[in-house]
Amino acid sequence: MQTLPPRQRAVLLLKDVFEWSSKQIAETLRMSPAAVNSAPCKRPERRWIVRNIVLKNIA
Repeated sequence: MQTLPPRQRAVLLLKDVFEWSSKQIAETLRMSPAAVNSAPCKRPERRWIVRNIVLKNIA
């Protein structure tokens, strides 16, 4: 996760941890929805793993 560029890391966290919509992320980060949807970790099992790791570190 730390190896990702800051913008990709932000998209990943907002989308998979905080469950923001692609539209919300695009508006907040001033990028296109297509760019948001092309972010890393599209495979569901990877997203689940990242989500659990982040939530464990927050708690």
